Amino acid sequence: MKERALLVANHRTEVDWMYLWDLALRKGSLGYMKYILKSSLMKLPVLGWGFHILEFIAVEKNEQKSQNSQKFAAEVGLPVLTNVLLPKTKGFYACLETLRGSLDAVYDVTIACKNQCPTFLDNAFGVDPSEVHIHVRRVPIEDIPNQG
Repeated sequence: MKERALLVANHRTEVDWMYLWDLALRKGSLGYMKYILKSSLMKLPVLGWGFHILEFIAVEKNEQKSQNSQKFAAEVGLPVLTNVLLPKTKGFYACLETLRGSLDAVYDVTIACKNQCPTFLDNAFGVDPSEVHIHVRRVPIEDIPNQG
């Protein structure tokens, strides 16, 4: 039986999903992955159709949340992020508590690229990165405390 897990990864570039797909393919789990992605991606030609077929989960991106996150980061001396929100535990725990009874583990995945983070076109044309490093840490579900 395949393990049921929640995978949480950093999001540094628009092509992180390609590296996760490659990792899943190597582990024989590609057909079992579901992604959470911004709803506008579901409207892309060809890819959007594929996202629907693969039952990816669409969420609305809120520009105001991004601005609030950037403002908070600047005020407390954290890095000001432009493509993602600062990590917060509320959404993670909401997801985890809903899925806890059906999960075996949470995988903490960090993706790092040598030199610079590539764009989709960089990957398509074989331009950088010359190296991609993926660090995976498995955390058994029983080792993660309940929120409270």
